[in-house]
Amino acid sequence: MKDKIKMHDIATQRLVSQAEKFNLPNFGNKSFPKFVKEIRDSFKKAETHIKFFRAYFVDSSFSEGFCMYATYCLYDAFGKKEYWDIKRDSEHWWLVYKQTNEVFDITYDQFSSPYDYKYGSLEQRIGKDKEFTKILQNKVQLFLTNAHDGNTYSDF
Repeated sequence: MKDKIKMHDIATQRLVSQAEKFNLPNFGNKSFPKFVKEIRDSFKKAETHIKFFRAYFVDSSFSEGFCMYATYCLYDAFGKKEYWDIKRDSEHWWLVYKQTNEVFDITYDQFSSPYDYKYGSLEQRIGKDKEFTKILQNKVQLFLTNAHDGNTYSDF
């Protein structure tokens, strides 16, 4: 478990460093890098897994299974389609920063080898499919409640 925590923390630092390069407005009082770190830290909490999956499991990494919700959370909080495209394929979701076309994958470390992003397509349901979007928003609310020690999405 210690190795898993160490690997997760290394991946988190890599993502925070990458996040510092993006020119994004704050979400409330949170910068993008700080928000990324808080979300990544929440992946290590058993409560986060239980709220999302009704069980605590960590197979390959702490971030396994969170790609859709964490990606949507960052997209929604930090500029939506003005700054980001949400890409997905049959098994994974990630962001692409529009200004540089750079991939930002908050759960990249769930895979044992580098992920092949070239087969992704734009996620088209967000906003258009109201029921799907509502499900995402409700899950993000659960996610953020745990990530921010009791604060909800609307508190930021």
